Amino acid sequence: MARHDCLQCHRTETATSAALITLGPSFRQVAQRYRKDKTAEERLVKKIQRGGSGQWGTNNMPPQAISEDDTRAVVRWILKLK
Repeated sequence: MARHDCLQCHRTETATSAALITLGPSFRQVAQRYRKDKTAEERLVKKIQRGGSGQWGTNNMPPQAISEDDTRAVVRWILKLK
C-alpha cells in the first residue's frame, strides 16, 4: 500500500483529514461497511481501479494505476480487518 500511495489518503485506524476535510475512510471503516457484502471484493477492486465518489462523502478517489493482483491483495487485506 505504501508503494501505491494509499497512505496519502487512508490509514488503518482513523480517517485521514487535511484542514478539517476528510480525505478517505480508514481501512477499518471500509472493512466494517463491507464485512457482510459477498460482492465486496469485486466492487472494491473496481472502485480502486476506476475511482469514484459519493460513498464516503464528497471527495473523489481518482483511479489508481495498480495491477489487478496488487489491488486484489490490498482489498483482501482490508476486508480481513476487524
